[in-house]
Amino acid sequence: MKHILYISLFVLCCTVNAFTINSFDPTVVFYSTNPSDVASMDTAIGVTGFTIEDFEDANLIPGLTLAYDGLPESNFILTSDLDNRALWDGSKSLLTVMNLGTNNTFRIAGGALSFGIGVGDVETSYLRLYVNDIDFGRVSALLNYNRTVDDSREVYIRIDAGANELIQTVRFSGTNVGDGIFYDHAAVQFAVPEPGSLLLYFSGLGIVFFFVRKKRIRS
Repeated sequence: MKHILYISLFVLCCTVNAFTINSFDPTVVFYSTNPSDVASMDTAIGVTGFTIEDFEDANLIPGLTLAYDGLPESNFILTSDLDNRALWDGSKSLLTVMNLGTNNTFRIAGGALSFGIGVGDVETSYLRLYVNDIDFGRVSALLNYNRTVDDSREVYIRIDAGANELIQTVRFSGTNVGDGIFYDHAAVQFAVPEPGSLLLYFSGLGIVFFFVRKKRIRS
């Protein structure tokens, strides 16, 4: 029985340690929404070169989807008129209204090596972070979480997958009726090239093949 307990604890530790949660204090890494300052922030939070979803429009980047429950999708809106203190880039962020049992789940097609997102206006301690359905606890308990005023950016979270692991889902779960949470500047390091990158890759191969074949014909 004791050996079974040790094995169970070992498996649990390995599962949790498969992902590293990094958090960043916005008062340290955020400068402004100017593109040059956002680029500097990306360097500070370790997402340079990642594919960025800025939530400036209703279309998410290819490979990233967002699923809701608890409230109809019409309750989840892009916003720029509440408070720009919630922004991590551009002029808009994603506002979701939490309710009893509400989950906001980001899904990454093909999985990701790393995933980052800015979170704001976590007014209470109820909001929890799940990666591939593993509970990593309260967002407000993260090391560099920093709440200063209402409707503001409070922490940037970057999740890194361990060896032989991929991030499939990132879920924020809450139970506070009517509370709004802001998300912005989602950054994804896809495990496989994006569809657009694949298209360029195969187009390039096609061009190379064409010229090689043309050269052989002339020979």
